Amino acid sequence: MAALREAEMRTEYLDFQFQPLRIEWLQPDGRWRRYTFDCALEVEDGTLVFEELKASSAQFSKSAVNEKLDAARRVMANYGVQVRRRDASCLQNSSSHEAISSLWAWRRTTIEDRHVEHVREVIEAAGGEMPLGRLLECIDDNVHLAFGIAAALTMRRTIRIEFDQCPLPDAAVTIPPVAVRGRLRRFLARFAEDL
Repeated sequence: MAALREAEMRTEYLDFQFQPLRIEWLQPDGRWRRYTFDCALEVEDGTLVFEELKASSAQFSKSAVNEKLDAARRVMANYGVQVRRRDASCLQNSSSHEAISSLWAWRRTTIEDRHVEHVREVIEAAGGEMPLGRLLECIDDNVHLAFGIAAALTMRRTIRIEFDQCPLPDAAVTIPPVAVRGRLRRFLARFAEDL
């Protein structure tokens, strides 16, 4: 759940897919091995990152897990794809987890075009960056509605909140760079049968 929340709320991720594909390879002993990735992320710089997610770091000490991950890294390196591993404690104990979870709970707040335009104008007038607390004051008098609008705008990649700058009201808010998604879906469509 923490990985899903992060994938939806971190604006540097343009797209994501859980259980995106399975790779198969023939071992020297003639047996086939199979591995299914837990998550794939398309990053705004065009990088594709495929992940293995585990409940605890102890699960990464198992030789069978590491053998599969090493093989997956070698295969995916041929396609310019990064492979990383993360565990729940890494995700849930990060400084950004609480902020991401708070925003994620409000991400479905209804927004209108006027909210998008107004927020962009306010951030640009502030020089391209402002604290979230100040932005919320500019969005609406109702702090809960304002927070919900900010969460929805973040999920839609209209604004970027720097989650690592907690407490949340002090978090810097900017407008993310323009980026076009699609590389992940093209990759999956092209290679899903070949890998």
